[in-house]
Amino acid sequence: MTWSITSRTDPDRWLRHDGTTWAADPETTAWLTSDGYTFPLTPTGPYSTISDDSTLYAAARHLIPAGDESGDLPTYPRLPSGGGVVY
Repeated sequence: MTWSITSRTDPDRWLRHDGTTWAADPETTAWLTSDGYTFPLTPTGPYSTISDDSTLYAAARHLIPAGDESGDLPTYPRLPSGGGVVY
């Protein structure tokens, strides 16, 4: 599954995934590889860590402003539900 996200407002912000590995601009790479990095799946949570292609995609969407997506995109991670929580 090859896909990419490039910022429409800042072309120096991008991430590309070739189905096996990913590469990104230095700022995005720094965030994605920092210990304990978590990000919100929606503006109000819940928060997630990167564990697979789906969560990498969600993290890239969170980090790259005005992202223009292309390719064979993974599905967005499922949001947990239950206990009257609404996201």
